[in-house]
Amino acid sequence: FVVDGAVGIAAADEPWTPARLVRTRVFWMIALGMGLGFGTVSGWSVHLAPYVQDLGGSTQWSGTLVALAQGVAIVGAVGGGMLAERRSSASVLVAILVVLVCCLGVYLAQPGLVVVSALIVVFGMVSGGAMPVYSLLLTQRFGPTAVGTALGLSNLCLLPFGVAMPVLGGFLHDRQGDYLGMITVCALALSLAAVLLAAAGRSEARAR
Repeated sequence: FVVDGAVGIAAADEPWTPARLVRTRVFWMIALGMGLGFGTVSGWSVHLAPYVQDLGGSTQWSGTLVALAQGVAIVGAVGGGMLAERRSSASVLVAILVVLVCCLGVYLAQPGLVVVSALIVVFGMVSGGAMPVYSLLLTQRFGPTAVGTALGLSNLCLLPFGVAMPVLGGFLHDRQGDYLGMITVCALALSLAAVLLAAAGRSEARAR
């Protein structure tokens, strides 16, 4: 394994081939962090409508909230991109994940439909900021000529989490009768993703 991203500066003329990427520790920090993050958000989104209905929301209201969360993700994408131009991409991603964990923490307190509805919109907007920042992080780390390869390889880390989370959520709901278990798992998973990306950010700082 390459210890950190410093090799990218010391050997900048070497192309970032798939073989070189998978031997680089910081690539796995980023890929696993964002695979876990995106997979968790995707898995939670599958259960969003039934979660709202469990809290007493109508089918129409739950559908409206899902649509709103998806719509405001565009606003989040713009805001996330602007922040990443002024701050470290890794630190912006960590901040996004921390906000998402905080939203899930409030869900665990079972505050009621009104507060949950507002937080669903916030969750959707903030999570929407992750993808452009993620793409920028890969570009900064591995260069514009390798970003496609890095993005494609890192998406392989998304697959198992994206498949497992919706199934796990359904299993936990059927056993417990509510979504508290699923919310706890999602909060822990996003916290781990934040730790991995923070570690990648520290590696980036050392490489400078």
